Amino acid sequence: MSDATFLAITNWGKYQDIRVDDPHYVKLHIQVLDDKKVQALKPHPRLLWYQLLPLAGRYSNAIPWNVSAIAKETKLERHTVEKCLETLVSRGLVRRTKTPRRPGNYLPPRKPTGWRFARGSHAGTYVRDPEGYDRPPKEFFASMKGRR
Repeated sequence: MSDATFLAITNWGKYQDIRVDDPHYVKLHIQVLDDKKVQALKPHPRLLWYQLLPLAGRYSNAIPWNVSAIAKETKLERHTVEKCLETLVSRGLVRRTKTPRRPGNYLPPRKPTGWRFARGSHAGTYVRDPEGYDRPPKEFFASMKGRR
């Protein structure tokens, strides 16, 4: 098709929560479901677009441009996927890219904070953990003053 090596869902960052540590889920906001461009598509391209959303989540919105692999993962026929991808690109719902990530989609590596949120049967609290990544709120530290 082209020399692009990745597919990216247009406006992915607008609809997904980039603060999530594990991006293996997709939020289907009302704007995503009611998108006029998607609703105007014929059934096959619309189905493929909805099936590309979990792939975008799995691949951090850098789906490898491999029609056979996409067909296998979406369980659609290869020629259908190829035709539908052209439609999605021409309508601006998917874009071709040569790089796996775009500025703004970059998530910096997490740094340990030394705290972990421990859940109990009725409540939870923050405990010291050298490998913990959770951030206690400011109120937590204020409540600790005077304790030993």
